[in-house]
Amino acid sequence: LTPMTQVADKILRTDGDNTKVTLLFANRTEDDILARDWLEEMQESSGGQFNVKFIVSEKSSSDDAVVEGLINKEVLTDLNISPETADMVFVCGPPPMYDALSGPKVFADGKPPAQGELSGVLKELGFDETNVFKF
Repeated sequence: LTPMTQVADKILRTDGDNTKVTLLFANRTEDDILARDWLEEMQESSGGQFNVKFIVSEKSSSDDAVVEGLINKEVLTDLNISPETADMVFVCGPPPMYDALSGPKVFADGKPPAQGELSGVLKELGFDETNVFKF
């Protein structure tokens, strides 16, 4: 969450930057959503420039602000996330999320992490290495 909100915060605080940001924040349950009030406040005060979508694998309420599922091809398609609608995608999460969405980063002894080859759902949707960044 931290690197994503740092990017969004910088964009929102930069005069003249009209970049639109959509944060897909996945958790197991609604109770696991960290800083939800703060994220919703960022969204409300951004004038439509920042949107947050909460996605949980185990939904227990009828809250329309929360989508049940995993961040997968179906959810990305339903949310209209594609190379035509998103200039850049930032991926941050546990290794299984990287594996499913973008492929893993490459870690080699004595070297900084490399982005690695793009694979997974984002590649299937038509994204390429120039518009996907793995934190």
